Amino acid sequence: GASDVTSTSALLSGNVVTDNGATVTERGFVWVIGDDTPTISSHKIKVDGTLGDFSTLLDNLDPNKKYSFRAYALNSEGTSYGEIVTFTTIAGLPSLTSVDVASITSTGATFSSCVIGHGGSTVTDVGFYYSTSASVDPETSSKVSQKYAKDAFSLSVNDLSIYTEYYVRAFATNAAGTAYSPVVRFTTAASAPVVRTL
Repeated sequence: GASDVTSTSALLSGNVVTDNGATVTERGFVWVIGDDTPTISSHKIKVDGTLGDFSTLLDNLDPNKKYSFRAYALNSEGTSYGEIVTFTTIAGLPSLTSVDVASITSTGATFSSCVIGHGGSTVTDVGFYYSTSASVDPETSSKVSQKYAKDAFSLSVNDLSIYTEYYVRAFATNAAGTAYSPVVRFTTAASAPVVRTL
């Protein structure tokens, strides 16, 4: 069977019940993406041993994809297969590039980022959190966002304080949750002095 299924891996298990009088020389699992029948010429992962239970972690899988696999064993008389089992990896979080900060003024800036992985699920919202705190906590930070339209996105803000250090990170949301880019630091520009004539 398949257990511990994540967005990129699954634990496969099988059992060589008997060798029928000829020593098992190889065992493991064969697998394919989708519903096709896996054979020895498909993707293959070997597991040491001969008889009894065996298992292995199949990783580097794509999120939200269906996989078919079955156990196999070889001896001098040929190859035998177990029943075909299917599983579907769960949707993963999106992934993003780091934020590019441009057009910095004393009270504004333009943030840009790009969704580079959708996690096998539709991205619904993208945007940025920004704050004077390095943690850029979503609960306490300012936010600017939009509905997802394309992977590359930019948004401008104009509510910043003059000559102040800020931190910003991008976010993207899909069915699995919200993912964040690394935090980037920038400082708004200085401004002309404020003067009163008394």
